[in-house]
Amino acid sequence: MEMLFMSLYPLVAIISIVAYVPQVMSLIKTDDVDSFSLSAWVMWMVGAGISMGYGTYCLKDFMFCTAAGIGFGFTTLIVLIVVYKRYNGKL
Repeated sequence: MEMLFMSLYPLVAIISIVAYVPQVMSLIKTDDVDSFSLSAWVMWMVGAGISMGYGTYCLKDFMFCTAAGIGFGFTTLIVLIVVYKRYNGKL
């Protein structure tokens, strides 16, 4: 069973990319981000950042760090797009 999950784990990175790209593209195309839950995405970003740090410093597992890093990168990108569109010129 261990070998099965070791073989399947790289799919997490691919699934993450496939899942996040449409959200990013949708956010880029729209200016209506007022109903977007920024607080939820910030929490997911922080969770992904903690996971990436845990993987880097405790697990030292490349595949886990890669998957967590992809999640952290995309959640950060989504938060930045929403913050930019919501507050650009208003800060």
